[in-house]
Amino acid sequence: MLKESLKSAGIGLLIGSFTFLVVIMSLNSTVTITRANILSNWVMSALIGIISMIFDSEKIPFAWAIFSHYCGVLLLVGLTGIYNGLWPIFIDHPVRHVLFVTLIYALVWLGLQISNWIDVRRMNEKLAKRRQMKKKKKKRD
Repeated sequence: MLKESLKSAGIGLLIGSFTFLVVIMSLNSTVTITRANILSNWVMSALIGIISMIFDSEKIPFAWAIFSHYCGVLLLVGLTGIYNGLWPIFIDHPVRHVLFVTLIYALVWLGLQISNWIDVRRMNEKLAKRRQMKKKKKKRD
């Protein structure tokens, strides 16, 4: 369980760090990033990775897992934003905040689905090659 948690936290950290950089680069204005901003993003990202383990459970229906994960992400992003002093933005523009988080969530989800699709395709190609090699070997024997 600890090994899986650390792996999930690491994956969350990678995805979160990349997403953080993309969001920062896409902002129109110059933004000052502090060590506290970076550290809080790392903690948030690792925790999101850990709550992503909900998708590993076969007992939880997928719709419930994605809803729970999304709510957890919203909560963690909100808490991280409050920690970083962004709560006035959340109060002034709550719908924009939720839409922004939802957009990022959807884009990350899409990226993960494409990555998984590519991995499955590669594995299937390798399996097909192995089957062909076995057939050729049987014909020679």
